[in-house]
Amino acid sequence: MELSQLSKDVNQAKDEALTAKSNLKIVQGKFSEQYSELRVHLLSQFTSLSYSECYKSLSSANNISQCFNKIAESYNLRELNIKDKVNLKKNIKKESPKLFIDYSNKKETHDYTLNKINDRITLANQKCESKKATDDHKDRFKKINIDYECKTKISELENESLKVKMELIFAKQRLMSDYLNSIIQQTLN
Repeated sequence: MELSQLSKDVNQAKDEALTAKSNLKIVQGKFSEQYSELRVHLLSQFTSLSYSECYKSLSSANNISQCFNKIAESYNLRELNIKDKVNLKKNIKKESPKLFIDYSNKKETHDYTLNKINDRITLANQKCESKKATDDHKDRFKKINIDYECKTKISELENESLKVKMELIFAKQRLMSDYLNSIIQQTLN
């Protein structure tokens, strides 16, 4: 009878163990599903924080990499698991130098263009000053025409300069966005 009772207890313990294993798998599945959602949210938060915090750090390859790593280690990403954090840092290390090089090349091109425009502005100012030194500038009607032409030419060149500066800002934003997306996609895969 005791043996029969022990056998019943063993069978009941086995059933409870199977139920516990089944429940554990369900909980693990739910946890895994919840972490997958949290992971996407955390990596999205990394992108937002990196964009806002590191935008100004793009002037140096070390600075941009350090800034991205600082965000990866921040309190905001504390719930990212170790594997994902290591993978994120690996991708930061791989992509940050490329981002800096691409930005430097764009900036160099824009700076060259700006210098050329500034040279043209200087030349236009010199021409205007020389026209203002002529006798024609003493005539009221010719003075108005000369002043108008000078202001118009210089304004056009200043607008061109402003356009080039805006293009660099948009190029920098696009590069930051593209490289951050690349870091995130590589980390997710």
